[in-house]
Amino acid sequence: MSIVDFHNHVIPGVDDGASSDAEAAAALRAFIAHNTRQIIATPHVDGSLTLRRAAIDERLAEIDVGWARLQDIAREHAPDMQIHRGAEVMLDTPEPDLSDERLRLAGTHFALCEYPFMAVPPNSTGVLNRMVAAGVTPIIAHPERYAGVDEKCTLPLRWRAAGALLQVNAGSITGRYGEQARFNALAILENALADYVCSDFHSRGRPSTSGAAKLLTEAGGVEQLQLLTSVNPTRLLQGEMPLPVAPLRLRLGVKDRLRRWMR
Repeated sequence: MSIVDFHNHVIPGVDDGASSDAEAAAALRAFIAHNTRQIIATPHVDGSLTLRRAAIDERLAEIDVGWARLQDIAREHAPDMQIHRGAEVMLDTPEPDLSDERLRLAGTHFALCEYPFMAVPPNSTGVLNRMVAAGVTPIIAHPERYAGVDEKCTLPLRWRAAGALLQVNAGSITGRYGEQARFNALAILENALADYVCSDFHSRGRPSTSGAAKLLTEAGGVEQLQLLTSVNPTRLLQGEMPLPVAPLRLRLGVKDRLRRWMR
């Protein structure tokens, strides 16, 4: 099974991901080593910039330069990898303008979004409703990591009801972001709320997808893993909505072992 990853920071010199061409090249090689053959690069973009034409033009022009460098790097260091362009848009305004295809994932109607500073605003669904009304399908990045999200999944359920899809970070499953994020990620999977699992790889170390794949496989989630990391991301590239992912049914003994392992 080949992984398709649409949340990563590998474009050199444009955000807190790859800081140089060498780091970007190493990141692409790391993806290949961990069975990822297709990615959408998603540098950070503040949604508030989209309301100021000069500001968003300047930011996208900066990313254009980095994107051109990444394409050259890929041709030299990862010629068999398919790379596409997108963005991770911060929802720091209630009405971002995502009409420029460079702000969406590979030019599709999907947009990867995050709330600012890992905090959820009081009316977190309002912006999602407006995006859906504008023909954009929001995908909320790392829902398990936000303050206020817990194992009851109240906020993720509201986001799904508003028309958003959910992308869990592989690193949350492996414990990279701490105990609460682990438990939240597991709850989201158990409640069949996740549509995708991606790396959120910042071009240092190695992607967490292999570790998450091992854990889910051992927990009996092979079918879910394939949908979350391969089938549904491939459908996204084709502009198609994800297939439903069955709840991760963990037997009591398995769940206990997972939770002890996570601690």
